[in-house]
Amino acid sequence: TPLVPPGSYTFLAGTSIYFSSWNTAILDPDGYLEFQVDTSGQDAILFNFDYRSTGTGPNTLELHYSIDGTSFTFFSTAPLTTDSTFYALSYDLSSISALDNNSNAKFRIYAYGASGAGGTLSVDNVTISDICIPPTATNTFPPTHTSTPTNTPIFSLTPSLTPFPAEVVISEVAWFG
Repeated sequence: TPLVPPGSYTFLAGTSIYFSSWNTAILDPDGYLEFQVDTSGQDAILFNFDYRSTGTGPNTLELHYSIDGTSFTFFSTAPLTTDSTFYALSYDLSSISALDNNSNAKFRIYAYGASGAGGTLSVDNVTISDICIPPTATNTFPPTHTSTPTNTPIFSLTPSLTPFPAEVVISEVAWFG
């Protein structure tokens, strides 16, 4: 649910939204975009989006987050290029474990430093996701064997892999006797 900063906003051909009147020299606590996202079942959160700031648009952006949906914490400041070209911004919030598996997670984008009221900031392709780390197979099977004086093969091997791999290959068989 985005909250609109003071001024106006317009959707650009249904693909991005742009905002005007981000013309304060310092952060306006009442001028932000807010995104509420249920991160239940997710961890290592990433926040990514594309932006375009016109020549007189904001030149600084801040990202804040909330773990309770009410109180917000500063995460990072980024300088914005002001030349009407879209640029990508990516934030890795994986160090904020309180955002993991959190039904109250919220994010706010603040922009400021515009040199004129006609300057605009466009936001597009907002993606809030998690880092997908493929599981690493860990061999936890120490082979055990027992030697007997007969010609009967005795070999005991109990493989177990954590987490479950796509394939298990045992490439050695031993015969004792």
